Amino acid sequence: MKWTARDWRQFVALTLLAAGDIPLTMLLGYSLWILWQQPRNGGALTIALGIISLIAVNRIGISAVLGRRKFGLTLPGGTRIEGSGEGMEQVIGKMESGE
Repeated sequence: MKWTARDWRQFVALTLLAAGDIPLTMLLGYSLWILWQQPRNGGALTIALGIISLIAVNRIGISAVLGRRKFGLTLPGGTRIEGSGEGMEQVIGKMESGE
């Protein structure tokens, strides 16, 4: 089975998002280690909270790439076809090819 352009875009997006979490996780670990050594270090706490928020944004990005998408199509004559995920893409592909 050959990958479509959409498959490649999703693959690249997932790879970059996953790779972006690696240094963030390392920096968060270092910040938490500093907080363990110096519990009253406000700067390390601020940096740790910022990194946690960046990781959360990254997780939301990954869920957007992997998440389900809903599709709808209205045909001439008022017929409505609805679906989600790859199932609807296959239906639309069959309709375009005339099957």
